Amino acid sequence: MQFIFKVMITLTRVSRRDLLGLDFEGTLKYFRVTLPKRFRSQEASQELIATAVTAKVSSKKLARLAKDWALKKAEADALSSPLRALQRESWQLRDQCSRLEKENETLADEVLTSKTNMQKQIEKLEDMVESLKIELFAAQKELVEKQEECDFMEKETRQVKNMMRKLLEQHKSERQQQAAIIDEYKTITSNLSKRLDSLENSTERICRLPSAVVETLMQCSGECRAALDSYLPGWDQTSDNGLASQDGALDGKGKEVNEEVTSLRRRVS
Repeated sequence: MQFIFKVMITLTRVSRRDLLGLDFEGTLKYFRVTLPKRFRSQEASQELIATAVTAKVSSKKLARLAKDWALKKAEADALSSPLRALQRESWQLRDQCSRLEKENETLADEVLTSKTNMQKQIEKLEDMVESLKIELFAAQKELVEKQEECDFMEKETRQVKNMMRKLLEQHKSERQQQAAIIDEYKTITSNLSKRLDSLENSTERICRLPSAVVETLMQCSGECRAALDSYLPGWDQTSDNGLASQDGALDGKGKEVNEEVTSLRRRVS
């Protein structure tokens, strides 16, 4: 009995620091779970026994403790029925503690599994975020390139518009010039037509005059003809030659007019 008491004293001394920080339920769990695990190995149990053997307990103290034990036992015997009820309640509490410990372990496993799954999901989301960042960078780069291309196209469009505007203005100017040339051509043509009409009228009058004079002279008497022959030999042939020269002059004027019209047409075309 004394050795068993020494072992109990040694266990209490060794676990004193841990027991002082625990409540009642923690103390029960410590004696039921932690303490047996601590001295499960052979080296630890041998060290415990060696410490218990060398433990010193005075006889006076043992006597006092025995007396106290006897008194407590007597009181326990007197209160045997309540003690049994407390024991049953203690057993129930132990069962509840065991069940709660199992539930706690199960919850801990679930929490660990949940943390692992969450970590995997976080890593997956981080990979997705990284991929989206890469895609966003590529999209921004493409957007910049498209913007530069749009700016270039706008610049080209402005240049084309300016070129078309210049061409339209040039075409308009050319059309105005052509219209002016056409008006000038019409004016010149009208003037030339008037000149041709005037020349034709003049030529007709000139042609008619020598013919009338010749016919009159031809109808004259022999004295008139003799006087003309003595004064202007071959006057009848000269009259015909004069008419021919006048016709040649008129033909030359007509050619000049035609050449002017042709030149004007070339300018218009």
